[in-house]
Formats: sequence, C-alpha cells, structure tokens
Amino acid sequence: FSLFVIQFFKNGIPGLYKEIRQVLDTIPTEESVKAICEIMDDYYQTENPYDKIEILYPIVYKFPNSILANTLMAYTYYEAKYWGNSVAYFEKLEKFEDTLLMYPSDNFFSKGWAYSRMNEHSNAAESYQYALELEPEYENALNNLGWEYYKLKKYSKALKVFEQCLKEGRDVQFAANNYVRTLLAMKRYQDAE
Repeated sequence: FSLFVIQFFKNGIPGLYKEIRQVLDTIPTEESVKAICEIMDDYYQTENPYDKIEILYPIVYKFPNSILANTLMAYTYYEAKYWGNSVAYFEKLEKFEDTLLMYPSDNFFSKGWAYSRMNEHSNAAESYQYALELEPEYENALNNLGWEYYKLKKYSKALKVFEQCLKEGRDVQFAANNYVRTLLAMKRYQDAE
C-alpha cells in the first residue's frame, strides 16, 4: 500500500484517496490504513507542514503502532524543522521491523541531519555512521559524517573522511571546502593554501 499507493499517487487527483478507501472497505484491511486514506487528500493538498502535523496527529494518536502514520509524522516534523520531534519519531521507527515508505538508511540520514541542526553532533555522527553501514554509497552521508567530526573537533577523523570523499569523488564541492576548513582548524595553513 505504501509503495504502490501512498507514494505513487501523492500528486493524484483530488478525492482519489476517498475512492481508494471505498475499495479498501471491500477487502480485509487494517483500520489504520483506512484512516490514513481518509486524511491523505487533505495532507497532500496543504503546503504548510504545520497544518500537515495537525492532520496527521489524530491518526498517530489513535494508531500509535502504525508504521505508515509514524513515518509520515517523522518526515512531516522534519519538513517543519521540528528537529526534536522528528528524532523522536525516527527513533520510534527503529523499533519496527519494516519501514515501508523509506529505507532504514534514509531514516538514519534524516535523523543525523536533525541531530546536527540541534547541535547534537555526537548523535548526528552516530546516525550518519548507521546510514553508511546500511548503504555505504549513501549520497552526502560520508561528507556529513566528516562535518560532524569537524564540529566535534575530531580533526584527524574529519580529515580522513574528507580525503575519502575526495578520493572517491563524493560530494566533492562540500568535501573540498570542509577539507580546507579542517586543515585551517589544525593550523596546517600551508596545506590549506
């Protein structure tokens, strides 16, 4: 349902999810999925992430173990820049066996970004490491990990990460900038030049 309906038809015609709900009434379906169908038209038609939170909240409250509802809430809080709330939902998602809408690496990457915005650089580094363990080629995760080491003043570790980024041609523009910043922080001015 998540892969073939929620994501695929997110920009569908108005009323589509109410029609899908009617079809779901004819087959055995989890009540949480039916409830999500009831709100998806409103959810996708509003641009304001704060309004989306208000739309989702009753579903998450009524179905606290719904993977789909919790995933939508995690990313809606993320979009609204409510970093602490998004982290709480990402951590809740880690307890489920299946993540449905997103790959686990996406959840860890997003959690790392949220932690970084809250200046919790140790937690951010740990989240980026998990994302890379799950998906070693994850876009931007390696450079972001190096940035967290930089913010933690673990300059030697940061330098190694940025060197790896440059060697592998990953996120080169930012990795090169961060590499120079790290050299400057290490007072290796000639190397930085």
